[in-house]
Amino acid sequence: QRNQMSENLIEKTSQWFVAAGQQPAKPEPNAAQIAFYIGMQLEELAEKLEALKLFTGVPEIMQKVSAEFKRGDWTGHIQHMLSDPGTMEAMLDADMDLLWVSIGAARAQGADVSGAYEAVTEANWDKFINGVAKLHPETGKVLKRPGWVAPNLAPYTYMGQE
Repeated sequence: QRNQMSENLIEKTSQWFVAAGQQPAKPEPNAAQIAFYIGMQLEELAEKLEALKLFTGVPEIMQKVSAEFKRGDWTGHIQHMLSDPGTMEAMLDADMDLLWVSIGAARAQGADVSGAYEAVTEANWDKFINGVAKLHPETGKVLKRPGWVAPNLAPYTYMGQE
């Protein structure tokens, strides 16, 4: 059952990327997309640091580097690195570790990770208009449809579960 739950979670998320038109049904190496998602990872971590209000200037630097990756400034370097099996394995290892420690970080906050993930999943699907995603012409990021509402994550926090 444990394996089935994680497969469903991964499959549901993978289907979203395909439905959004951001990735093909069969995953294949794509330097531009790798750069884009590294930029997205940096953006999300910068947002977390901003929420903590501790590191003046650091989130801004991370957002700048995030923009460089999303803009494609590093795509050529990544394309060059795709021919190195060690680099590919190291990137996959880092991505799997990011998944793992992100779940641990949310649990350390006392969060209902499954409930929060489901709420975020529903909100991401809700960005589509009549089942179709609209992508930002420059970044390829899925745009929010008019009237889109961010997920309410308060019930999934430690304080929301009391």
